[in-house]
Amino acid sequence: MPQRRRRKRRGCSTSDAPTAALYPRHVWAIDFQADHLEDGSGFKIASILDEQTRMVLDDTVDVSITGEDVVDILERLALVRGMPKVLRMDNGPELTCRGAAQWAAGVMELAFIPRGEP
Repeated sequence: MPQRRRRKRRGCSTSDAPTAALYPRHVWAIDFQADHLEDGSGFKIASILDEQTRMVLDDTVDVSITGEDVVDILERLALVRGMPKVLRMDNGPELTCRGAAQWAAGVMELAFIPRGEP
């Protein structure tokens, strides 16, 4: 039987080499965790941290977090802490949306983690 090849997701570019955080506010990382309550209702947590200082900048908890919500969180953080140079993230649907890419264009570099990497 011929083996089927997996198709790559469109719009998900990966960085060649990971950018090392050289100073505070250089590289921020964002990731999502999901869990559910005892009654079965689910929720998501969006965690943003500064990779140099390892300080958690934001932990937003909600039943649904969309790409627009991510942009709102980043705008709020930018007002308080300033903008990072690089935003590192995985290829999740919340982060690969057009809204986040358009908002970050010209402001910061988006560094996607290669698939299968922690």
